[in-house]
Amino acid sequence: MKKLVLVLAAVALLATGVLAGCALKPAQAPAAPEIPAVEEAPAAAETPAAEEAKAEKEVPAADPLPENAKAAPQNHVVIVPAAVEKKSESKPAEKPAPTPAPAPVPTPVVLNPPVVTMNPSNVTVMEGGTFTVSARYSNAIWAVWHFVSPDGTRDMTYEEMSRLVPTMSVENGMYSDMTLRNVTLGLNGWKVYCRYSNNDGFTNTAMAYITVYPDNTPRRTGIAVEVYYLNSNATILYAMSDGSFMTDEGAVYYQGDDGVFRSRGNGDLYMEPPVLGPTRTGFCMEVFYYNSNATTIYEMSDGSWMTEEGAVYYRGDDGVFRSRGNGDLYIQPPELG
Repeated sequence: MKKLVLVLAAVALLATGVLAGCALKPAQAPAAPEIPAVEEAPAAAETPAAEEAKAEKEVPAADPLPENAKAAPQNHVVIVPAAVEKKSESKPAEKPAPTPAPAPVPTPVVLNPPVVTMNPSNVTVMEGGTFTVSARYSNAIWAVWHFVSPDGTRDMTYEEMSRLVPTMSVENGMYSDMTLRNVTLGLNGWKVYCRYSNNDGFTNTAMAYITVYPDNTPRRTGIAVEVYYLNSNATILYAMSDGSFMTDEGAVYYQGDDGVFRSRGNGDLYMEPPVLGPTRTGFCMEVFYYNSNATTIYEMSDGSWMTEEGAVYYRGDDGVFRSRGNGDLYIQPPELG
């Protein structure tokens, strides 16, 4: 049994020596058979980027043993450093693009547009009347009044409004106080404002509302009638749009069913001179008082007779004209003796 153990120990030592020898002097591999060289086609021109990539791939093979290991005695153990893989050279990091300089901040431009110091007020005017709108400002060069339609769809200057309504007079449309005369009913509901401007811009005032109510004042229709007072003095009545009549002095009359024009506080007026009594028929004759003085009497519509002085006479069957309180009148001068 002891002999068997010794034999195994000897074999182990022998194996250790063989292994150490192999480490000290590596066995040379048999030379590989030569391979005939193959002619390569001429390489195409490579770009700089391709050449750089190729150079990175071609890393020189590491020497299996350094020189000091080859010359070392066989009874020494040489530690062979592991081949260090050559790392590919990386490109140098690109420098970041320079940050552009900040743009210069422009100097703010200070504008000084006009300032409204007083806005126009709402206006109420009768059709055909006159009104003035006013506004005030500071720091303005020009002023222009504008009109805006009730629905807000039309905005026109005073000049455009003048052309649109030629019967209405628009005055001072480029000043702070604008006047409108003979205002039309169609302007009811419109709005008006003033625009002040200078070289830096413009400023509008607030809008003022225009209210126009119809003129219900009676107007002459063009019909005139000659009428008479009770004393037969004549005057003219003008027919008005509301059915009344008016004198030149402004007295208002209304015609009754009997055709007489009556007015409160004024005398009645008649279509014909009023008949206060008998009227002359147009026939007259010369007659004589008892003293033979002659006079004229006029025949009246009621059968009586009247002198120039207004004395009323009646003719008797004997042909003598008699009047109460007045002397008799004869057709022939009376014979006294």
